[in-house]
Amino acid sequence: MNRVLIRLIAYFWMMFASVAFAAPAVSQDVAEFPPDVAHLHTQAVASLSAGRTREAMPLLDEAIRLFEQRFASEKRQVFAAGSQSEALLYLLDAANAQKEAVVVDGRWAELFYLRAYAHNELGELEAGKRDLDALLRLSPANALALNERGFYFNRQKNWQAAADDFEKAADVCKLNENPADRQLQCAAAQRGLAFTLTERGRWQDAEAIYQRLLQENPQDERAKHELEYIRQQREKHPAL
Repeated sequence: MNRVLIRLIAYFWMMFASVAFAAPAVSQDVAEFPPDVAHLHTQAVASLSAGRTREAMPLLDEAIRLFEQRFASEKRQVFAAGSQSEALLYLLDAANAQKEAVVVDGRWAELFYLRAYAHNELGELEAGKRDLDALLRLSPANALALNERGFYFNRQKNWQAAADDFEKAADVCKLNENPADRQLQCAAAQRGLAFTLTERGRWQDAEAIYQRLLQENPQDERAKHELEYIRQQREKHPAL
């Protein structure tokens, strides 16, 4: 059974137990995404989709400023979730840590992802990484952001940090309730992890992942390419 599912089951037992034992205050805030922020979000997405990255940046800056303003006085730990299962996971983690927490609309976190994307498009990789860090403080189980930060660490040749993010993404991607998105995010996490293993000479472990990806999708050309690369490396370095 996957670790995320185990933790969600534990959450329901914790809620049952809280009837008899005192527990920290945790709640899910289902308040609507404010119309002014939603408008900025929509405009920014349209600009990015049209390739007008610089036009999107001030829109995202303003939306994030409004986020920071809205939650500046919030004493509870703020999480943003895109699904009920993700929200429950955050509430469980907060309760286990004896912290008060609130879960808000996942689009607040998406603002940081969009700005990270914009920064990356403009070649501002460090700024993009800072936005991914901010996003993951809000949404620690966001597989998309974990994968993106893993790719950043890959570019820096920080293989262990990349592997940590990809491993977590491979675990939490199962929370995605959209089957197509779930498949894409889980496959990206597996590919990213396999790449870090290849770069560290752990070819057998990397091969196992690529073979599994091919079982799931026999048309996965990237997995085929990486397996061929590993085969060539084995021929060049037979002693390894």
